[in-house]
Amino acid sequence: MEGIIMEPKYYAKAEPRKDGSYEDHITRCHHFWQRIFASAWANSILQTVKEIGEDEKAFYEYTRFMVLMHDAGKLNPNFQNRVKKLLGMTVPNADDSLFRHELWSAICAFYHACCVDRNRFPYEWLAILGHHKPMDEGLSSFERERLETKWPVMSKEEIQYAFDFAFDYLPPDKFSHDLQPVFEFLNFFSPKTSKQSFMKLWNLITGKIKNEEYSLSRAQMRMLYGITKGMLHICDWIASAKLDQNWPIEISLTQDQLWDSIKNKVEQEGKTYQKRLFHQVCSEADHDVIVIAPTGSGKTEAALLWALRDKQQKLMILMPTMVTSNSLYSRLRKYYFEPDECGLSHSNADLFAMLNNDLLDKEASRNDLLFNRAFMKPVMVATVDQLLTSLFNTGFWTQKMFSLIGNHVIFDEIHAYDTYTLALITEMIRVIQKLNGKVMLMSATMPKGLLKHFEEEVQIKHVIVAEELMNRARLTWRYVEQVVEDEMIENEIKQHLLSGKRVAVIVNTVNRAKSLYNRWISRIPKQNVLCYHSQFTMKDRLEKERKLEYSTDVKLLIATQAAEVSLDISFDIMYSECAPLDALVQRAGRCNRNGEVENAEMIIFPIDDIAYDYVYKGKKKIIDKTAELIKKHAGRWTERDTLAYINEIYEGQNWKDADYEEGLRAAKSGVKSVIFDNPVQVEKTRLFDYAKTSIIPEKFSKKVLQLYEQKKFARIALYEVPVSVGLYKKKLISNTIANPYHLPIVAVDYDSEEGLAIPDE
Repeated sequence: MEGIIMEPKYYAKAEPRKDGSYEDHITRCHHFWQRIFASAWANSILQTVKEIGEDEKAFYEYTRFMVLMHDAGKLNPNFQNRVKKLLGMTVPNADDSLFRHELWSAICAFYHACCVDRNRFPYEWLAILGHHKPMDEGLSSFERERLETKWPVMSKEEIQYAFDFAFDYLPPDKFSHDLQPVFEFLNFFSPKTSKQSFMKLWNLITGKIKNEEYSLSRAQMRMLYGITKGMLHICDWIASAKLDQNWPIEISLTQDQLWDSIKNKVEQEGKTYQKRLFHQVCSEADHDVIVIAPTGSGKTEAALLWALRDKQQKLMILMPTMVTSNSLYSRLRKYYFEPDECGLSHSNADLFAMLNNDLLDKEASRNDLLFNRAFMKPVMVATVDQLLTSLFNTGFWTQKMFSLIGNHVIFDEIHAYDTYTLALITEMIRVIQKLNGKVMLMSATMPKGLLKHFEEEVQIKHVIVAEELMNRARLTWRYVEQVVEDEMIENEIKQHLLSGKRVAVIVNTVNRAKSLYNRWISRIPKQNVLCYHSQFTMKDRLEKERKLEYSTDVKLLIATQAAEVSLDISFDIMYSECAPLDALVQRAGRCNRNGEVENAEMIIFPIDDIAYDYVYKGKKKIIDKTAELIKKHAGRWTERDTLAYINEIYEGQNWKDADYEEGLRAAKSGVKSVIFDNPVQVEKTRLFDYAKTSIIPEKFSKKVLQLYEQKKFARIALYEVPVSVGLYKKKLISNTIANPYHLPIVAVDYDSEEGLAIPDE
């Protein structure tokens, strides 16, 4: 009847009419697959699979087959009946029991994927089977189906429908359109025999993988499977979100346009633009590089210019902290890239998005946050940990691996990691190189030993130094024997404040920061003093960071090393408790940051015993050398001096210690697992002798319980405070307040100006 819109014969989604049809979803998946192979990215993808050991043309056709057949199991009557009931249709006497459709998708695809060439590693078949649930050797994600005595089966008509749709796109010379062998194979699958038949197939394939009976090594199988499954995921997710027409695959910005954007940004800030030689050299580099450049040199812009040199443009910037990631992400979106090209990934990225754009209130944006966690945007900013977990086969490891193909990956502050994490980063660089990506390592304080490490281990031999800035001298360094609580030092600080200078005092422990804060609020107006450390709720910490970055009210900052790399702030005078020299240099980056203050000073005072024993455990020799060096070289340091002193401190440093070996072992866990997912992340990305956990102070209990009941789970993180595991077990766990949602609410005092108030900490 004219004007009536018919419901589709088969559904893929619980959406009415065409939007939910099997044909619409598979067509969208295939369309996005075509976009990938029509992009410049395809050259890197095909080159990578060739180097892994697979024929490029075969990969092209097998991944097309995968995309077209991955949801064939949805034609099963059980799935169709469930969707129809969700849409409000009446389906009398229909079996709509739960059953994983991927199992029947894999059964339908098995003949073409695994029987035609039994010696070929069936990466696309494994991707079909694992595209929704984690896949371990025991198929524990399919436990319900393994316990069933009878499996629902697909009719010949349904199977024919799936193949006829796929054959419209598959050339007969690559995939025979004769289905007689397929149906003969499927005779083994009846309600009573399907489970046993499938498990025989699974055991056959996994046995060949474990025994390395295919022509590929474990590492090659893992990589080929990883990028294939990652490709299927992005096609499936983008199609399901109906974004296949508009999703950005590559960066739209060219290098020439970036030069213009940099010039415009500088002029908007009221400065005169002058092209830097350092930037020019980076823009011309076409290889893996190490960049050594001081604070204020425009390292980020240099990295972007390097990344946009190539026609196939994807980039990823990995930061040491969440705060620096947030800041950089906002900056890239504001000045350089289209917002929909940029993604942010770290453990609190959802909360950051909510606070800045209220994104969590929109369905499309919730999808966006999920896609960011899977590294699906062409410009990704993340904490380094989010990428390193992919070494362990956890989380979205296959999507992350796929995103790395041909990518330009920038590791910022590469010196800031312990040797355990250094091992993980080193192994990750090997993966990036095998995926035809390029790597830039950036630091202001790169010791020669670390340079040598990367040259020998991953052959990064090209070093770019911002030479035009190396003779710049921003600060005068000196060492004092008095502690900062000494009356003489306090009088010194008062004189600086009276003369209009802004002063920062950095100490190594939270308790000392609290104590100093309480001393100073009795000496100068409270509104001019700010205390900043890790034991604040995220809500209060964000407010303090905004105040520091956008207000001049703070004349005296009392902080811990939390301020080392997290904040874009600048003070005129800094007093710092002694620490390893590279940490002090990071702190000094928050003093006279732009070199505009005359007589800016960096004053170092002695470290206390608690910091020796706990914060910098095992680094006494380095700290003592640092103190002696500053005494010896008191005066105005150039950037070149600083680099030379870093080398002096770390001369003879063992970068491959026991922690490094432990990191290597952890890094190889993914290759050991081959294709199998590790649902629980056993390995860590950083060594934390001073491990942290989060608590919620009692004063926020009513608020967080209300948020939980409203299912606003991300907002609960606003009221969490990180504390050491040792402190939690010793002082706080016994004060935990029982609640129906098992939230870590603790009876402990909290003040927004000082943080947690723990007696006798």
